Amino acid sequence: MLRATVARVATLEQVARVGGLPVPALVGLVRSALGLGPAPEAGPGAGPTSQGCPSWFREEDVRAVLDAADLLASGGHPLAAVRRALEALPPAAVVELRSDFEPAPLLERMRSEGIEAACVRDGDRFRTVLRR
Repeated sequence: MLRATVARVATLEQVARVGGLPVPALVGLVRSALGLGPAPEAGPGAGPTSQGCPSWFREEDVRAVLDAADLLASGGHPLAAVRRALEALPPAAVVELRSDFEPAPLLERMRSEGIEAACVRDGDRFRTVLRR
């Protein structure tokens, strides 16, 4: 019963704080518990992360920049925020999501819905760019 009620109202940030972990470490533990293993590292052929931006990407087309850490800390979810941003923008406008982790499930979901999506490692962060 506790699991069913707390899981509905606790954010990842809150759970991580109670557990004394940074959010990316908590996400890693959850991925491991689900049998997904660690998030793929950037590199040739390693999951959805690429070495450079896709040919369709132009910096001047970015119309919205979202930060996954801020969204998670406020109880939001990057997938919902990306969807809202894409729906509010004209076709070919780009939404950029910045994160400390590769948002592999988000990339897979967006691509399955016909959204162009790419994730590029930028130092210790990730830039995910999406467009309709």
